[in-house]
Amino acid sequence: AVMDYIAARKQEPKYVGHPFSKVSHEPISPFTLDQYVRTLKGFATWLREKRHTRVNVLKNLQRPKLPKLVIEPLTEVEIRRVFAAIDTRTAYGARNYAILLLFLDTGLRCGELCGLKLEDVHLEGKHCYVKVLGKGQKERIVYVGRRTHEALLTYRTFVRARHARNVTVNSFFLSQEGRTLTLGAIQQMMRDLGQAAGVPRLHPHLLRHTAATQYLVNGGDAISLQHRLGHSGLEMTNRYVHFASAQLAAI
Repeated sequence: AVMDYIAARKQEPKYVGHPFSKVSHEPISPFTLDQYVRTLKGFATWLREKRHTRVNVLKNLQRPKLPKLVIEPLTEVEIRRVFAAIDTRTAYGARNYAILLLFLDTGLRCGELCGLKLEDVHLEGKHCYVKVLGKGQKERIVYVGRRTHEALLTYRTFVRARHARNVTVNSFFLSQEGRTLTLGAIQQMMRDLGQAAGVPRLHPHLLRHTAATQYLVNGGDAISLQHRLGHSGLEMTNRYVHFASAQLAAI
């Protein structure tokens, strides 16, 4: 049954059931398929740990082979174009400006940014930081720079107060209707912003990739980057090190 499910998913067109993207004629990517397989294997592991099954029934299920793609980070020109496409004089623009800066300054995952609460964003005092709840329910502290600090403070003081119609919503970033921002809303925001700026490849994970690469190019080390990104091991961090080394060699 599991193999039938995976085979059916393999043939499924992209974006079926997606709230913002139209269904594509292309099949889902190997990376999406890998997410399905990882989820199934994780569920089987949980079933065994809770003794619902005698053995891990999916222990030998192989994950699909993934292509090793080289993801080019945003260039300085592209970053300037994206910022230039934001009208910070509007409440919507001021919020998006703060979100973009926070992504580029910290390399947060999209879900981590959506999950930020008011008490997680510390803007008082000399050192400003965000407390992030990452994968595996692991908390970490990530410091932000002066420009990001100013943008977050402006958003919290002048914009969020305008959007916060419901005092029970404790999320730091809110929609214009006063609700917690969702992953889909941020992804759609990035698509719209990318089109307006002439950078159609813009998406949240590309900002994370760009933040990591810039951190290393500007003198950061792999161990502190590992903590900053919330990686459990150095395997993923080393991919950024390799790419940053190539960029430095070119420079």
